[in-house]
Parts: sequence; structure tokens; C-alpha cells
Amino acid sequence: MIKKDTKLGYVETGILASMGCAEAVVYRHPKVSVLTTGDEVTSPGQPLQPGKIYNSNLYDAGSTSAGTGNSPGTCKNDFG
Repeated sequence: MIKKDTKLGYVETGILASMGCAEAVVYRHPKVSVLTTGDEVTSPGQPLQPGKIYNSNLYDAGSTSAGTGNSPGTCKNDFG
């Protein structure tokens, strides 16, 4: 048998089929997007200018939601 909350891959679906199971109740993980904003945000690896900070939130939050199909990105405040 396959335990509840097991991620289904080709092995698990093969096991279900070998047990005669034609359908299974499943749920999809939510898609998560991580968006950081701010003129003060600088990407890691770039020189840090006065009044700026490294964009650690993008990587921290992005790592927390890894495996969920997240799509990290940065939005520049360019309204001029």
C-alpha cells in the first residue's frame, strides 16, 4: 500500500496499477511565487552601494518553498 501524503511518481503509480487501482484521490501542491521589491535591493554578487541591502529575502523565501514549483523574481520600482 502507499501511505497518505506520498508523492506519486512512476513507481507509485505502477504499484497502484498492480493493485488494480484505476483512480486515486490526490491533491496538487500550490504554486508559489516569491516577489521582492524595493529600490534598495541589490542581488548577491553585485557591489553593495551605500543605502542598499542584499536581496536575501528572495533566496530565503524561495528556499523555504522549494519543490513547490515556485518562481522567484524581483520587481524594480521604476515609476519614473
